[in-house]
Amino acid sequence: MRTLTHVSRIFWIGVGAAGGIVAYRKANETLTGVRERSLRENLTKVARTASNVAASARYLAALSADEQPPAGVVDIRQAPAARR
Repeated sequence: MRTLTHVSRIFWIGVGAAGGIVAYRKANETLTGVRERSLRENLTKVARTASNVAASARYLAALSADEQPPAGVVDIRQAPAARR
């Protein structure tokens, strides 16, 4: 029984270490992307993400209240100009 406990503990330590490495790499990629974009692009990305989170929260709230879900995510990007 003691060996099984040690193996289980080693397994979860390995899973945690692998998760930490993945999180570290993702954070580095995110920081690199933030540095390469302008302030306006970063603010637009934050606003779009916040809009998607809010829409997801409304959808989940509607599901838990047994109501029909809302139409969907609000697109905050500007519509392309109409062609003539």
